[in-house]
Amino acid sequence: MDANGSRYHLLLGKDNWAACLDGPGSLAAPLSDSWKSGVENKTHLEWDPEHSQLILQPLLYYYVASPADTLPQVSDRRGAAQDTQGNWYWIGPSRQVIRTTSATSRNVLDYYPTPEPFVCPPEDGSTFQPAEAAVITVPLTFSGLAITEGQYLVVGVLDPAGLLIFDLLGGGPPVHSLWPAEVPFVPFDMSPAPGGGLWVLDRENKRYWSLDRFFNIIAQDQEVESDLPEQMETFQPVSGPARTTPTQNFPLGIRIEDATHLVSAEDPISIEGLPDCTVLILDRKPSEKFSEVSRFRYGTLLGSPVSLSVMKDQMEESVSGEFTLTAHDFAFVQEHDSSEGKVLDRLYIASSNGNQSFAFYIEGDDTSLTLTPLPEIYLPMRLFSGKALLSVGDTVYYDLDERWLPLVRQQRPRYHTSAFLYHTFDSRLPGCTWHRLMLDACLPGDTAVIISSRAADAEEDLDLLQWQEEVLYLRGTGSELPYAANPFQKPATPGSPPPPPPAGSGTWELLFQHARGQCIQLRLELVGNGQRTPRLHALRLYYPRFSYLEHYLPAAYRQDPDSASFLDRFLANPEGTFTTIEDQIISMRQLFDVATTPPEALDWLAGWFGALLDPAWSAYRRRLFICYAMLFYQYRGTVRGLRMALRLALDDCPTAALFTEPCCAETPAQTSALRVVESFRTRRFPSIVYGEPDDTTSQPSGSLSQALWTPAQGGAILNSLYEGATGSTPYPIRKPDQGAAEWQSFSAATLGFVPAAMASDWILWQAFLMRTYGAVASYNTAYALDADQALASFDDADLPDALPADGTPLQDWYTFETVYLPLARNAHHFVVLLPMKTDLSKDSTIYQDRIVLARKVIELEKPAHTTYDIRLFWALFRIGEARLGLDTQLDVGSRNPNFPAPFVLGQEFLAEGYLASGQPPLPTDRMVLGAGCIPGSGESPPPVRGPLVRYAKTTSRCSDIP
Repeated sequence: MDANGSRYHLLLGKDNWAACLDGPGSLAAPLSDSWKSGVENKTHLEWDPEHSQLILQPLLYYYVASPADTLPQVSDRRGAAQDTQGNWYWIGPSRQVIRTTSATSRNVLDYYPTPEPFVCPPEDGSTFQPAEAAVITVPLTFSGLAITEGQYLVVGVLDPAGLLIFDLLGGGPPVHSLWPAEVPFVPFDMSPAPGGGLWVLDRENKRYWSLDRFFNIIAQDQEVESDLPEQMETFQPVSGPARTTPTQNFPLGIRIEDATHLVSAEDPISIEGLPDCTVLILDRKPSEKFSEVSRFRYGTLLGSPVSLSVMKDQMEESVSGEFTLTAHDFAFVQEHDSSEGKVLDRLYIASSNGNQSFAFYIEGDDTSLTLTPLPEIYLPMRLFSGKALLSVGDTVYYDLDERWLPLVRQQRPRYHTSAFLYHTFDSRLPGCTWHRLMLDACLPGDTAVIISSRAADAEEDLDLLQWQEEVLYLRGTGSELPYAANPFQKPATPGSPPPPPPAGSGTWELLFQHARGQCIQLRLELVGNGQRTPRLHALRLYYPRFSYLEHYLPAAYRQDPDSASFLDRFLANPEGTFTTIEDQIISMRQLFDVATTPPEALDWLAGWFGALLDPAWSAYRRRLFICYAMLFYQYRGTVRGLRMALRLALDDCPTAALFTEPCCAETPAQTSALRVVESFRTRRFPSIVYGEPDDTTSQPSGSLSQALWTPAQGGAILNSLYEGATGSTPYPIRKPDQGAAEWQSFSAATLGFVPAAMASDWILWQAFLMRTYGAVASYNTAYALDADQALASFDDADLPDALPADGTPLQDWYTFETVYLPLARNAHHFVVLLPMKTDLSKDSTIYQDRIVLARKVIELEKPAHTTYDIRLFWALFRIGEARLGLDTQLDVGSRNPNFPAPFVLGQEFLAEGYLASGQPPLPTDRMVLGAGCIPGSGESPPPVRGPLVRYAKTTSRCSDIP
């Protein structure tokens, strides 16, 4: 409702726009997630969830290959993969060499077999020669390659048929796992399975094999033979049941029945594993124009195969009649978070023309599989060599010669040229004069939104009326809503001015000319040029009209209907301007409310307190600070104020509690709360107790029960004890030039502290006497000074340089050394203890950034005369720095797994890190290659560059893999 009481109908969000009609009585339901519902989109409109906008339906852009292009062939498919270190592996053109690209040097080398070093033959035959002739090995022919989750590089071998397995973490020679000769096996493509397993596609025999992380065949109901019967263990418990070794069974070996047969497939060329242990099979279908994708769970086909002909209906009209899609390869990308928000599972399919990949949303269950094309994503692949299309994390790569390039989305938008949308609104006011329409939209050049209206008191009468075309114009003052931002305006980067809004974006307005009646029907025609589309964000329809003619002018101006109608519409122009200003005046109060003020006004609101907000702060932190700014300034410069500022900047989710709760409200359960420790409050015992005999800044604030001497015993006893310990007398209260170590040891053991006062501390001594006695007369009386010795002012008091006389002088010196001097020296120094987070990674840069931010805040908020240290802590119970009842909590202590971090040169300090190993240790359950031969094969085949792999004694399925 505006300042004049006019209300409005609102269309905002996909549910509101989807409630519109695409024709008489036909709901525009496909607007809302049409790709999920499976309903064909006949409206030629689509909802853009990324920007929350209604647009013309996108069309697929198809890059037509030129006749001179070299198309990739199925024979070019050889397989490729990337390990966790970023190194690439693929099969060379001869299929007898495995090539690699280092992640650091980017050099292309032969990974296997490595070339033998060349040795020049001796000219005279007099040098050493090998005693035996070199063994000539037959080169292997490779087909298919993948890297499992356990970082094993697996390469298919055609003759002898099997798998060549490399341990990329443990190193060592490869292991050739041979297939039984009676089982046909021609590997063509591979894909890693969850848990470290592997899927292997045999294109020639139309089947695929499932292998677990030990490279065992996963087969349902496989026959086994008993190898080791149950027997008693050698060591038995004293009491309780006896321990036995259970029977261990071995699979009978590899059988052809263990594979999944692709009976209905015509030419399966690619396999891709899914996170739920199902697989996708890409059938090339050369006899048809479109390939198919099928989903299997072992031998069970889940749903019907999906033909890629679903793209034909969304292809641009110029090529839709001749469009075909015979796939070359495909890659799966799991659901992830990106700059676009939550991205659902996607399938990328490379076309056999070698110039383009197509993206699909993929969904399915045990009964169906759905592929929905994403026409707005154009992915060119110029000069695709055809080795493989593979996904690494959230990125899909393709090969160009011996380089691996990511698929990059290009801007080639294609849209339908026009679409209609209808909606009927009811004002519930008979004879209502409809006022204005506000449309938040972006209308680039060559696009338009044509709006027509018709109104009547009865909805059934609308079909009998003619359409009245209205005229839109772009408001120069922005939205009519107070302090509303342009929804198409991109946010500004910190420290730079906001970018200009897109051309044609903002709030478009029209004034209804002859719309009078209880119901009004709108027709919106979206028009584009095929490459651009209108974008509609929100629509607001105001009613009834607040007429200046009726409210402010005499009745004589309304006598003639025609002139009154013109005057009413003419006066609506200044009314629109004045109403906008009145709305802003009425809504001014929201700018002063921290909960309702728009984000761009927060800096202005903070300026009322003279505060400058950090540009890196989120809007939530800014609002929280402004809400409690007065309370913050009340405690600024104090420990509590410093804690407020630090927690506001460093806490993951600061709340009002950090301002409202006092410091003493901290409980032992608050293990993540940072602490500000004032140095003079920390220790009540001398440094020598903690192994720091040289520390003279931290002294006890009270006498020790362990001390062997007190001032009440007199100075003679102290001198006697010192003479007995060191052979010299009297006891010096300053560090002597000779025997300093013996003096420190004696002072610590006898007095409980080491005197630390120096000649330069006379100012502190005079201040101590002034605070103790208040008046000079009291001091003279306590020291029993006569008229000649009496002091006229405390400025005449000298710091003792020898052990004072017994009584008050000796007690004052003792109190000054043990209480006043430690407090005075540590009064202006504090330590900020930042909590370590156990959920953060071990990357030390995270903590370095945390320290830098904390230092910035402390410099702004601390009193100017104070000094400080910043330390990281990961346990509350710190001896010498813990407050009983507040910080005393038994926790993981110094064994926290996130601390210390590995040393980085120039960043960590001594004892705050450790020397990390060059390579992390291998898991204890990691399989060791080369433990024997394949069971059931009868005999060990001759080794090929290493021993054979021993199959494990258990057979696990994909869903059972730990």
